[in-house]
Amino acid sequence: MTEDRTFDRQAFDAWAGPHVDCMVRAARRVLPSEDMAWDAVQNVLLRFWRDPRRLEDPRAALLSVVTRASLEQLRRQRRRRHHEERAHALRADHDHELCEDPACRLERAEFVEWLHEAVRDLPDDCREALAMREFDGLDYAAIAARLAIPIGTVRSRLSRARRLLGERLQREESLAHGPPAA
Repeated sequence: MTEDRTFDRQAFDAWAGPHVDCMVRAARRVLPSEDMAWDAVQNVLLRFWRDPRRLEDPRAALLSVVTRASLEQLRRQRRRRHHEERAHALRADHDHELCEDPACRLERAEFVEWLHEAVRDLPDDCREALAMREFDGLDYAAIAARLAIPIGTVRSRLSRARRLLGERLQREESLAHGPPAA
């Protein structure tokens, strides 16, 4: 192993670049999609980029690490899918118990429609952050990375979106119930 703490982009490309195609093929043998294979390769390259140590022959190390990373990514995906299916089944059982009455189902469907309309009416920046958080299940850091904004901005956009939705719900509830009795 050689140590080189001044590893720049050009040197890294020369060191790892010739092996990227092999890495993608190795990841593709494990993972079910091209996108997932490229994600695994990218994660491994970032890991090696951050590590100041450089091996004389990187091919074996890069292929070994990308294969292990791909297997771990596949295991995570399977665990996540298992938990999501289990949660969905539990929720479906719970929802079925709560909404056997047709009026209850209609009320719930109307609320879901109202909620989607309210979300569509949010300002674009708030709607985008809220959708990533609530519908895609991303954490604040992932949203910040995807939108290329600071985490504090993500927090403020989500806060604003929730406040606007709450205000709209209060307005519509007060309209539905009419003015308070004197």
